[in-house]
Amino acid sequence: MLAVMTPLLAYSTGWNIAAVILIIPWLLLVVYALYDLLRNSGYSAGAKIGWVVAILVFPYIGSISYVVLRGTKKMRQRGM
Repeated sequence: MLAVMTPLLAYSTGWNIAAVILIIPWLLLVVYALYDLLRNSGYSAGAKIGWVVAILVFPYIGSISYVVLRGTKKMRQRGM
């Protein structure tokens, strides 16, 4: 019985490690985007609500697009 379970455990452990490697950076990105958004005074309340909804409903696309667009906005303000 143990010989049958060993490959299954090894397979699931590999997927668990891969999931942790992918999920932790994604969660950090979502938390950073929400933190940066909520402390930023450059957006109106409606814009903040829109971004929060976009980040929570579409976490991958919403958080990445916020960080990219926020970065380009900061660069334009600095004159780069």
